[in-house]
Amino acid sequence: MYFPLFCGFDEYELNDRKIMNQIREHRIQRRLTQSQLADETQLSLRTIQRVESSEDLPKGNTLKRLEEYFEVQFDDTPCRIDEVTLSKIKMINLSVLSFLFLPLLHIILPLVIWKRNSDNPSIRKMARIIVNFQLLWILLYVVLIVAAPFIQGGLGLETPLILIVMLALVLFNFITVILTAYSLSKKGRLPKLLTYQVQLI
Repeated sequence: MYFPLFCGFDEYELNDRKIMNQIREHRIQRRLTQSQLADETQLSLRTIQRVESSEDLPKGNTLKRLEEYFEVQFDDTPCRIDEVTLSKIKMINLSVLSFLFLPLLHIILPLVIWKRNSDNPSIRKMARIIVNFQLLWILLYVVLIVAAPFIQGGLGLETPLILIVMLALVLFNFITVILTAYSLSKKGRLPKLLTYQVQLI
Protein backbone atom coordinates (compact mmCIF):
# COMPACT_ATOMS: atom_id res chain seq x y z
CA MET A 1 0.00 0.00 0.00
CA TYR A 2 1.24 3.49 -0.81
CA PHE A 3 0.57 6.81 0.88
CA PRO A 4 0.74 10.32 -0.57
CA LEU A 5 3.61 12.15 1.09
CA PHE A 6 4.68 15.78 1.35
CA CYS A 7 7.10 16.47 -1.53
CA GLY A 8 8.61 19.83 -0.82
CA PHE A 9 7.78 23.25 0.59
CA ASP A 10 6.33 24.64 -2.68
CA GLU A 11 4.68 21.40 -3.75
CA TYR A 12 2.62 20.79 -0.62
CA GLU A 13 -0.72 22.08 -1.88
CA LEU A 14 0.08 21.57 -5.58
CA ASN A 15 0.28 17.83 -4.99
CA ASP A 16 -3.17 17.78 -3.33
CA ARG A 17 -4.71 19.76 -6.18
CA LYS A 18 -3.07 17.46 -8.73
CA ILE A 19 -4.72 14.38 -7.22
CA MET A 20 -8.04 16.19 -6.82
CA ASN A 21 -7.96 17.27 -10.47
CA GLN A 22 -6.98 13.81 -11.73
CA ILE A 23 -9.87 12.15 -9.92
CA ARG A 24 -12.37 14.80 -11.04
CA GLU A 25 -11.13 14.59 -14.67
CA HIS A 26 -11.48 10.80 -14.75
CA ARG A 27 -14.97 11.02 -13.25
CA ILE A 28 -16.04 13.65 -15.80
CA GLN A 29 -14.51 11.67 -18.71
CA ARG A 30 -16.70 8.74 -17.72
CA ARG A 31 -19.70 11.07 -17.44
CA LEU A 32 -20.34 10.13 -13.83
CA THR A 33 -21.80 12.24 -11.06
CA GLN A 34 -20.09 12.16 -7.68
CA SER A 35 -22.98 10.05 -6.41
CA GLN A 36 -22.59 7.54 -9.24
CA LEU A 37 -18.83 7.30 -8.62
CA ALA A 38 -19.51 6.68 -4.93
CA ASP A 39 -21.90 3.83 -5.83
CA GLU A 40 -19.49 2.31 -8.38
CA THR A 41 -16.52 2.34 -5.99
CA GLN A 42 -18.56 1.53 -2.85
CA LEU A 43 -17.27 4.70 -1.20
CA SER A 44 -19.49 7.25 0.50
CA LEU A 45 -20.61 10.33 -1.39
CA ARG A 46 -18.99 12.47 1.32
CA THR A 47 -15.64 10.71 0.73
CA ILE A 48 -15.79 11.50 -3.00
CA GLN A 49 -16.72 15.11 -2.24
CA ARG A 50 -13.84 15.48 0.24
CA VAL A 51 -11.36 13.92 -2.18
CA GLU A 52 -12.39 16.15 -5.07
CA SER A 53 -12.35 19.28 -2.94
CA SER A 54 -8.92 18.25 -1.58
CA GLU A 55 -10.24 18.40 1.98
CA ASP A 56 -9.00 14.88 2.54
CA LEU A 57 -6.17 13.41 0.49
CA PRO A 58 -7.13 9.85 -0.51
CA LYS A 59 -4.97 7.12 0.95
CA GLY A 60 -5.07 3.44 1.59
CA ASN A 61 -8.36 1.79 0.66
CA THR A 62 -9.93 4.94 -0.84
CA LEU A 63 -7.03 5.57 -3.21
CA LYS A 64 -6.81 1.89 -4.09
CA ARG A 65 -10.52 1.67 -4.99
CA LEU A 66 -10.35 4.81 -7.14
CA GLU A 67 -7.20 3.62 -8.91
CA GLU A 68 -8.72 0.18 -9.56
CA TYR A 69 -11.97 1.66 -10.82
CA PHE A 70 -10.30 4.13 -13.20
CA GLU A 71 -7.47 1.66 -13.99
CA VAL A 72 -4.80 4.29 -13.36
CA GLN A 73 -2.29 5.24 -10.70
CA PHE A 74 -2.92 8.74 -9.40
CA ASP A 75 -0.09 11.07 -8.57
CA ASP A 76 2.72 8.90 -9.88
CA THR A 77 5.46 11.00 -8.27
CA PRO A 78 8.21 10.52 -5.70
CA CYS A 79 5.68 11.79 -3.15
CA ARG A 80 4.33 8.27 -2.69
CA ILE A 81 5.80 6.09 0.02
CA ASP A 82 5.19 2.60 1.29
CA GLU A 83 4.06 1.57 4.76
CA VAL A 84 7.56 0.58 5.92
CA THR A 85 8.96 4.01 5.03
CA LEU A 86 6.00 5.71 6.67
CA SER A 87 6.50 3.70 9.87
CA LYS A 88 10.17 4.77 10.01
CA ILE A 89 9.15 8.42 9.57
CA LYS A 90 6.65 7.95 12.42
CA MET A 91 9.45 6.47 14.55
CA ILE A 92 11.66 9.51 13.85
CA ASN A 93 8.82 11.81 14.87
CA LEU A 94 8.03 9.91 18.07
CA SER A 95 11.72 9.75 19.02
CA VAL A 96 11.50 13.52 19.47
CA LEU A 97 9.50 12.92 22.67
CA SER A 98 12.81 11.90 24.27
CA PHE A 99 13.31 15.64 25.00
CA LEU A 100 10.97 15.08 27.95
CA PHE A 101 13.58 12.83 29.59
CA LEU A 102 16.97 14.09 28.45
CA PRO A 103 17.89 17.37 26.75
CA LEU A 104 19.27 17.08 23.19
CA LEU A 105 18.24 13.43 22.94
CA HIS A 106 15.32 14.68 20.80
CA ILE A 107 17.91 15.71 18.18
CA ILE A 108 20.34 12.81 18.59
CA LEU A 109 17.77 9.98 18.27
CA PRO A 110 16.14 11.29 15.05
CA LEU A 111 19.63 11.85 13.59
CA VAL A 112 20.64 8.25 14.39
CA ILE A 113 17.48 6.85 12.77
CA TRP A 114 17.94 9.20 9.81
CA LYS A 115 21.56 8.12 9.25
CA ARG A 116 20.63 4.42 9.49
CA ASN A 117 18.07 4.96 6.71
CA SER A 118 20.00 7.52 4.66
CA ASP A 119 19.62 5.43 1.49
CA ASN A 120 15.88 6.22 1.43
CA PRO A 121 15.23 9.70 -0.08
CA SER A 122 11.78 10.01 1.52
CA ILE A 123 13.16 9.31 4.99
CA ARG A 124 16.07 11.70 4.39
CA LYS A 125 13.71 14.49 3.38
CA MET A 126 11.24 13.99 6.21
CA ALA A 127 13.93 13.47 8.86
CA ARG A 128 15.65 16.67 7.75
CA ILE A 129 12.41 18.61 8.24
CA ILE A 130 11.79 17.09 11.69
CA VAL A 131 15.38 17.61 12.88
CA ASN A 132 15.39 21.19 11.52
CA PHE A 133 12.25 21.93 13.49
CA GLN A 134 13.85 20.54 16.65
CA LEU A 135 17.02 22.58 16.12
CA LEU A 136 14.92 25.73 15.72
CA TRP A 137 12.94 24.79 18.82
CA ILE A 138 16.08 24.32 20.95
CA LEU A 139 17.49 27.65 19.72
CA LEU A 140 14.23 29.40 20.60
CA TYR A 141 14.20 27.62 23.97
CA VAL A 142 17.74 28.77 24.86
CA VAL A 143 17.14 32.37 23.71
CA LEU A 144 13.86 32.70 25.64
CA ILE A 145 15.24 31.02 28.79
CA VAL A 146 18.21 33.42 28.78
CA ALA A 147 15.98 36.43 28.05
CA ALA A 148 13.20 35.55 30.54
CA PRO A 149 14.95 36.84 33.73
CA PHE A 150 15.83 40.13 32.02
CA ILE A 151 12.27 40.57 30.74
CA GLN A 152 10.90 39.70 34.19
CA GLY A 153 13.22 42.24 35.85
CA GLY A 154 12.48 44.91 33.26
CA LEU A 155 8.73 44.51 33.66
CA GLY A 156 8.93 44.13 37.44
CA LEU A 157 6.98 40.86 37.43
CA GLU A 158 6.64 38.79 40.60
CA THR A 159 5.78 35.55 38.79
CA PRO A 160 8.85 33.50 37.71
CA LEU A 161 8.63 34.09 33.95
CA ILE A 162 11.32 31.49 33.23
CA LEU A 163 9.04 28.66 34.43
CA ILE A 164 6.13 29.87 32.30
CA VAL A 165 8.40 30.10 29.23
CA MET A 166 9.82 26.62 29.86
CA LEU A 167 6.39 25.03 30.29
CA ALA A 168 4.97 26.83 27.24
CA LEU A 169 7.85 25.72 25.00
CA VAL A 170 7.76 22.11 26.24
CA LEU A 171 4.00 21.99 25.73
CA PHE A 172 4.36 23.51 22.24
CA ASN A 173 6.93 20.88 21.21
CA PHE A 174 4.86 18.06 22.70
CA ILE A 175 1.73 19.20 20.85
CA THR A 176 3.74 19.53 17.62
CA VAL A 177 4.90 15.90 17.90
CA ILE A 178 1.32 14.72 18.58
CA LEU A 179 -0.07 16.74 15.63
CA THR A 180 2.67 15.36 13.40
CA ALA A 181 1.91 11.80 14.49
CA TYR A 182 -1.78 12.38 13.76
CA SER A 183 -1.04 13.87 10.33
CA LEU A 184 1.31 10.99 9.44
CA SER A 185 -1.30 8.43 10.49
CA LYS A 186 -4.28 10.07 8.81
CA LYS A 187 -2.73 11.67 5.72
CA GLY A 188 0.66 10.01 5.40
CA ARG A 189 2.53 13.32 5.49
CA LEU A 190 3.81 16.05 7.76
CA PRO A 191 1.53 18.87 8.88
CA LYS A 192 1.92 22.30 7.25
CA LEU A 193 3.26 23.66 10.55
CA LEU A 194 6.58 21.89 9.94
CA THR A 195 6.91 23.13 6.37
CA TYR A 196 7.25 26.82 7.27
CA GLN A 197 10.72 26.96 8.72
CA VAL A 198 14.32 27.93 8.06
CA GLN A 199 16.51 24.98 7.12
CA LEU A 200 19.56 24.65 9.37
CA ILE A 201 20.79 21.29 8.05
